[in-house]
Amino acid sequence: MHAQQAPKPIPKICGDGIRIILGCGPTTDSYLLMLYDHSTEVQHFEWKGIWPSLAKQLNNCISKGRKVTHVTASSQVAAWLVAGVKNGKGHAWSEGCNSDALKNIDYTNSIISVDDGLSFIRASNLSRGGYSYVGLPPSLKDSFVAEYEKGAKFIIINIGLYGGKGYFFKTQSGAFWCNLGEHCMKSLKDGSVCSIHEVAVNTDGTWIIIRNNSFESSVGIDKQITERLSTYFRTHHSNWQRREREISEFHTRMRRETEAKVKAEAEAKAKFEAEERVKKQHEELAKLYEAQRKFDEEERLMNDKKRKAVVLLSEMKELEQQLEQKKLIIRQLGIPNLIYSSSSSSSSSSSSSSSSSLASPSIPMCTICHDAPIDTMVTPCNHICLCAPCCASYLTNSSRRICPVCRSAVTSTTKVYIAAISAPSAK
Repeated sequence: MHAQQAPKPIPKICGDGIRIILGCGPTTDSYLLMLYDHSTEVQHFEWKGIWPSLAKQLNNCISKGRKVTHVTASSQVAAWLVAGVKNGKGHAWSEGCNSDALKNIDYTNSIISVDDGLSFIRASNLSRGGYSYVGLPPSLKDSFVAEYEKGAKFIIINIGLYGGKGYFFKTQSGAFWCNLGEHCMKSLKDGSVCSIHEVAVNTDGTWIIIRNNSFESSVGIDKQITERLSTYFRTHHSNWQRREREISEFHTRMRRETEAKVKAEAEAKAKFEAEERVKKQHEELAKLYEAQRKFDEEERLMNDKKRKAVVLLSEMKELEQQLEQKKLIIRQLGIPNLIYSSSSSSSSSSSSSSSSSLASPSIPMCTICHDAPIDTMVTPCNHICLCAPCCASYLTNSSRRICPVCRSAVTSTTKVYIAAISAPSAK
């Protein structure tokens, strides 16, 4: 996208865009008016009764789009010069002028004035660019040479030759004139010299002075000229005001767009920073949630371990109780005094007599009936916990062939004879 450009400003002063020549034809009512439109950068020409060859040359330049930089013409004979640009270089077309004096001139940077074709003056518009002249009045020649010799800043702004002895020229340091008529010279003297851009004097004594944004004219000037100049200054002022408004509106619009852009960038930056802060907060919260989750998981595992430890502790206490019970039973039975017998073919009379002889309050009772003393040991856990009748009835069912003490499987039983031990007598 191309960058926007401000409208090109129009200079407030437009007098420098006017070139006017009075009496540049066979009659005194002839005139040539060259106007430069600063808003469109286009030259406009208007003339009346000028030398036919000059009109033909101007039409030729206009039709070919050639820029005309300077026009001068004599009021006495058909002598004129048109300077412009041809093929990108300075060029001049002339008739009736001193051809030798016009040789080797840079028409791009020169201001030239002719009077009768033989009177001629040319000065470069560049500082210390030189000058040349032919047939000038002594007063003009002396003034021009004296002004030129003042220094390197001598720059010709305007030159005019009028009726043999009349002249006007303006430099960077001031304006000089002579024999232009009483009223014309009074207007030049009363007004600001710096504001003068063009002076045109006719052979009949009529004159026009072009200033920055206005003009003065004598009585007898063609009404078409004054109306055209008034329209030109008025139109230029209107165009200048419109262009100034356009430039002001452009700068206002650009300032607003810049402010809006800066504001949008600031808002975008603030939004980005806010999003980054929210994102960072979310990341920190996610880290906290993850840490909390890990902590909860570790706490859950710890609680599980504690519960398992409590269960294991309870089981250990239960086993310890069972162990204490077994130890108590063993202590009660008096294992060192137990007599084991592997004979399973003992007579019933011997069994009954032995059982009766062993029945004693010190022998534990059967864990099933709690009525008869124990006399049977189960294998392989070797618990002596049953009486013979309970052993026969309890272990008959294969689904109940387990030890009633430790609940381990029972493979066989052994008859046990327990000898009663009497308490020692006192001596």
